Amino acid sequence: MNNTAKQAMGQLWGERTRPLHKAMVYALSLDVRASSKGRYLTVERVAPEPAAQAKDYALRHLFEETTVVMPEGLRCDLPVGSVENGAGEIGSPTDPTSCWFELRLRSVLERATATLTFDMTGVVNFDGGLATFRSATARELSGEVFATSCHESSTGAYRWLERRQLFGVGRVSGSRARPDAFVRDEWTLNFSFDLYAAL
Repeated sequence: MNNTAKQAMGQLWGERTRPLHKAMVYALSLDVRASSKGRYLTVERVAPEPAAQAKDYALRHLFEETTVVMPEGLRCDLPVGSVENGAGEIGSPTDPTSCWFELRLRSVLERATATLTFDMTGVVNFDGGLATFRSATARELSGEVFATSCHESSTGAYRWLERRQLFGVGRVSGSRARPDAFVRDEWTLNFSFDLYAAL
């Protein structure tokens, strides 16, 4: 193959000697509460506690920015709103004991009737392994979650999310859904993600 043909096709994978160029920026955060029954997760809206002003389970920007500049320089509006409902799984139908993680969410954005849906897939790593999640005697759990997300919006302001996949770095903590009855795999789980956009 001559040099002109190589340049036209781009650099061959076997000829690379360094990682591909990349850049990542923080876009927004997502906090979700889910209850588990077996490997299935159910997400419901969490009403704020007026007395304690507890953490909102919602889409938000940690520094209250309204826009974010993408790695390529594009300025985009950021969605802020509440998580309405959703469902997910830990494990898969073919391997219920795997660490695969899936979460589908619907959120309603502030000051509008617009909606934004998230479809997240990744892995969850519980401290102590997946056996902690499956245990009938453990009272609490914690761990890390890594996921990618795809999106669909009902308004043009956030269509940029439909053309971009975000990368989520998250934490999970949990306590027994019914502390007085140690039922295997029934937990109240709190997920907190920081979502990044990549070039």
